[in-house]
Parts: sequence; structure tokens; C-alpha cells
Amino acid sequence: MNQIQPTARRTQLRVAGASILAAIGVCATLLRPLAAASKNADEQSVPLTGQWAIDPGESRDQVRFTLKASGRGFSMSWSSSGTPVRKLEGLDPEAGSRGSSQVEFRLRREAGSFVCRGVIENGSGGGIFTLELDPSFASELERRGVGRPSLAQQAKLAYADAGFDLLDELKKQGFETPTLETFIRMAQHGVSLGYVRSMGMLGYHFGSIAQLVTARDHGVDPVYVGALRAAGYRDLTFDQLLRARDHGVDLNYVAAMGRAGFHEVPLDDLIRARDHGVDESFVRRVQDGRRDRLSLDEVIRLRDRGY
Repeated sequence: MNQIQPTARRTQLRVAGASILAAIGVCATLLRPLAAASKNADEQSVPLTGQWAIDPGESRDQVRFTLKASGRGFSMSWSSSGTPVRKLEGLDPEAGSRGSSQVEFRLRREAGSFVCRGVIENGSGGGIFTLELDPSFASELERRGVGRPSLAQQAKLAYADAGFDLLDELKKQGFETPTLETFIRMAQHGVSLGYVRSMGMLGYHFGSIAQLVTARDHGVDPVYVGALRAAGYRDLTFDQLLRARDHGVDLNYVAAMGRAGFHEVPLDDLIRARDHGVDESFVRRVQDGRRDRLSLDEVIRLRDRGY
């Protein structure tokens, strides 16, 4: 699985995979779960079928794997560039290495399994998946006090790859047990097990799940927080992190102001400088030829005067 096909060829393979499945009547089988859910419009809006695609990854034991599904008022696209081949149960790593191969494999998640069928050639291909929901998952969520999900709600959790490990991590860090709606919302907004765990390791537990979701939505992630820590900004409050991110005090700005001579100044001062349009080039221009170094307040005042 080490030859990357041109985009057009990959598209042809995926279309061919879907066509083959339609020809042998698999599509009709895959659509049966939707028919069973026809009594409820909300259930119908979250499909239990969709498309999958696969391409070579950065190493032989990894692939780029994508799932896509859409329904009335619902759209989902999930992709990972480092999916271990071993997680695609039943997939022969050599499938399609000598021409096109029809394949069938599954990707298991706690809420359900994605059963994938299609065609692969030289490491690239695609087809159709059906999502088989695990009935024990709903019972366990209810037992844990989260609530019992409908089929549509459980499908959303499967698509977002949200399960018991995430609930366990939230409990470990002292968060409240989320309601079912909150659990779905946080999962759909990217508050994953990896996100919660990494933020916790950096010392950021925040005060509520709602703050976790807000932080994720605003781009306050472990990479951003870690870089601020490396620049000397530690033990920041939720509000400070959010303000810094929202006001454009990103990693590049912190580094640029450091090069301009303002290392480890208070974060609130950096935010104020950013708001006033002070950047590295302006600092160097106003400082050029001066014997005494200007303070950040002086630089900001010069900027405000249109210097």
C-alpha cells in the first residue's frame, strides 16, 4: 500500500466500488436500517449508511481513512491520516496490490461498527459503509446516568467516536456527568478523549464541560496552550486563553514580539498591543536609532498617535 494514485484514478475507483455494490444488490441491504427508522423524522435525518475512502498513509501500517454521510439536516465527514491498518478488521494489507480487489472490513467503535464494502487498487479505493449500532452501548450510557440515546443520537456518537473512555476521563478530571445532549454536543464539537486528556495534562481542566466546548470552538487546543507555556505563559485562566486566541495573539505573534524584544511580557499587555496594531515591524521601526529601549506602553502610545 505504498503507491499513491492520481486524484482522478482514486475517484474512478470509488465510483467503481459503489457501482459494483449496487450491481450485486448490496445497496438495497445497506438502506434497510433507514427504512426501519422511518417512523421518526429525526431518526431518518441521521443516516446509517455512507461512503468510505482509503489512501496510503505515511507508513506501511497506517492509512488515510475517511467516512462521509449526509441526511436531511445532517452532514458528517471524518478523516484520519494515521489510521492503523489493524483497526480495519478483515482488511488484507496487500489487497489491491496486483489489480483491483473487492474488500469487506469493519471499523469498530463503542457506539457501533462501520461495515465497509468496496474496491481497492494499489492502496486507494472506496465504497459504501453501513453503521451497525451496538445495543449494549445505549444501556450502558443509561446506567452511567447520561441517558438512553435514540438510534439517531447513538449514530451521532458513533460518527464522533465518543464512548466510555471519554466519560471516564471527564470523571477522572472532576467534571460533572454530562447529559445525553451535552455529551453529543461536546463530541460533535471535537471535545474528544485526546483533547480532554491532553488539556488536563497541561493543567487545564476548566470549570465545566461548557467551557471545554467553548475553548475547543475557539481554537484553544493543546498545541496552542503548549506553545504559550513554552513561551513562559503558564497557569492562565479560561478567560485569558479565550481572549488571547480571539484577539489574534497566536503563536506567530508571541514569537514575533519576542524577537522584537518583548519576551514574557504579561499576556494581557500582549493582547492590548495586538488590539492597537503593534507588530514586530512597527516595534523595529520606532526603535530604530534610539539609544534607550522603549517600553511596550510607549510603543502602543506611538502607534495610537499614528507614528
